[in-house]
Amino acid sequence: MSVVILVLVLFAALALFSCWPLLPVREIKPQLLAFVDVETTGLKAGYHELLEIAVVVVIAPSMHVVGELCVKVLPEHMDRAHPKALEVNGYTPEAWCDAAPLHVALEMLSPLLQGALMVGHNVSFDKGFITAAYEQCGMKYPKADYHTLDTVSLAWPLKVKGKVKNLKLHTLCDYFGISNEGEHAALADVLRTIKVYLSLVG
Repeated sequence: MSVVILVLVLFAALALFSCWPLLPVREIKPQLLAFVDVETTGLKAGYHELLEIAVVVVIAPSMHVVGELCVKVLPEHMDRAHPKALEVNGYTPEAWCDAAPLHVALEMLSPLLQGALMVGHNVSFDKGFITAAYEQCGMKYPKADYHTLDTVSLAWPLKVKGKVKNLKLHTLCDYFGISNEGEHAALADVLRTIKVYLSLVG
């Protein structure tokens, strides 16, 4: 008798679970990724200045581009500029004759960073200069995702395994067969960073 009751209980349980509504699959919300690169008059944020800002905003995971900016910034303290930085970035007064004042460049940048996760190669450098620029202008930093994503960190396993000698953007581009044409121009570096990111995350 106990065996019959046990079988009936099992059948009842199976019937119950077969009618149990499926748990809804959690929808993956699209994530705005703001790939950034800045060129500067030196390495010290808050002392050296922005020369150029480039941003490409995409929706992950599709990587559909929804915004883009590339703007030269007019430096105000050329006496602080490091000659090597100016040489690397190709700065000349003629090339920067139509550059935007810093506050104008930041006004253009703000809507692109809004709600986005900042991504870059050694992204702390870029964010440090951008943050210092907002503070310098007395402007509120956009309400962006407080996290950042660094392609240097993503590429770290390649260095550990001895597949690359260093984690410079140029080196990673060579490793993945990505052209380094136009490096040290902000937009070109952003586009190369995107390609490296896609190569790293698949």
